[in-house]
Amino acid sequence: MKGMDLKYAEIFAILCGVMLLAWAAAEQNLHSSVPVAKFLQERIAALEGEIKSTQARLQGSESRERELRKKLEELQIPLPEPASPTPQDDSLIFTLSENEKDFQFATGSAEIRPEFKDGLISRVFPKIREKSEIFGCDVLMIIGHTDEKQVRGSQASTLDDQLTAAYQTQSLDGLNAGSNTDLGMVRALSVAIFLEQNREQYPAVKYFLPYSAGQLILPDRTLSKSALGPGRAGEADDSRRRIELQLTKSSFWQAEEPKL
Repeated sequence: MKGMDLKYAEIFAILCGVMLLAWAAAEQNLHSSVPVAKFLQERIAALEGEIKSTQARLQGSESRERELRKKLEELQIPLPEPASPTPQDDSLIFTLSENEKDFQFATGSAEIRPEFKDGLISRVFPKIREKSEIFGCDVLMIIGHTDEKQVRGSQASTLDDQLTAAYQTQSLDGLNAGSNTDLGMVRALSVAIFLEQNREQYPAVKYFLPYSAGQLILPDRTLSKSALGPGRAGEADDSRRRIELQLTKSSFWQAEEPKL
C-alpha cells in the first residue's frame, strides 16, 4: 500500500511540478508581452493623431479651394466683343463730284443720267459694300451740295408739300426746287432712291438718309464765306456741285443720352 501511495505521491508531485512550470511559463509570457502591447498602443495613438492632423489640413485645403474658386469666378468677367476697326482719314466718305463726267446732273435737274448710274454701279457700289462690312456700318447718308449759282425755275418750290410723298413713291415727279437748298435735297433724294433700290449690293446697309447742305459747305468742309446779296447770282463751280456719301452706324442714335 505504501508503495502504491508513493507512486501516487510521486505522480502528484510530478503533476504539481508540471503545473508550476506551466504557470511560471505562462507568467513569463504575460510579462514579456507588456512592452509590445504598450508599443502598439502608442503607435495607434500616434497614427490617430496623424489622421486627425491630416483631416484638419484637408478641411483647410477645401476651404482654401472654395475661396480660390470664388475669386476665379469673380475674375472671369466676360470680355467685350472686339471693336470694329477704326476708319482712317475719310475712308467712309465717298464724294461724287461734277468735276467727273460720270457724276454730273443737268443744270437745275435731279435726274440721274445713265452714265451716272453706271458710275455708281461700277465704282461706288463695291466701295460701299466693302467699307460697310469692314466697319460694321448700317447707315448711308447722302448729302447734296450745290454752288452759289441761283436756281431759276418757273415754279415755286413744292418740297414742303411733295418731298415725303416723293420718297414714299420713289418718284421725283411733282418736285420743283426753288432754291439751291431744295436742289441739293432733290438730288440727294434721287441718288438715295437709286441706292436703296440696289440695296442687295451692300446688304449691311439698312438705312438710306438724304440731306441737303445747299451751297453752304465747301469741298474742304469749311463754310462758305461768300456774302452775296439778294438777287445776286454766284458763279457756277463744278467742284462745289457734288453728292457726298457717308457711312455711319445706327448704334450712335441708340446710345443713351447723357443725363444733365
